Amino acid sequence: TMDRWLEDKAIWHDLFKWLVTAGMMSYDTGRCGMHVHLSRNHFASVQHAVRFAAFFHQNPAFSYALSRRKSDSMGTYAQLKSTSSSVFEGLSFTSWNMLARATVFDHHACMSFSRYNTLEVRLFRGTLNTESFYGYLNLVSALAAYTKSTLLNKQKLEEFQEFCSK
Repeated sequence: TMDRWLEDKAIWHDLFKWLVTAGMMSYDTGRCGMHVHLSRNHFASVQHAVRFAAFFHQNPAFSYALSRRKSDSMGTYAQLKSTSSSVFEGLSFTSWNMLARATVFDHHACMSFSRYNTLEVRLFRGTLNTESFYGYLNLVSALAAYTKSTLLNKQKLEEFQEFCSK
């Protein structure tokens, strides 16, 4: 849970500091990304997971800005499969297996439903900066909370931003 991640923030800060001191890089390599896994149990339903994933595709400019990737890196390592509307719109999923089969994108897609019984967000550029790391986690957590009660065709970026400011 996010609370658990927050409990360990000092540990992650020390680890990232040590890695940087040891000469490790994440942000400036051009190939490294941060993947955030959310357990399927984190979602109230399959439809909730669909709404969560669809938000990134419905808001490509926002997703690109959040990713902190360069455009060539985004297109190579965190592809959004739609630039105008959700790839999920009009589809009805009744099970996780159906969703995973229908949304199997390649390894470079910004999201995957098919591994480890999780929804994997692959959008973000790599980081060894504690604040950026926790910013990504907070964003994913907030978006999961926002999409829990929204309708797929009613999700709006402005409403999400308002939701986050509460």
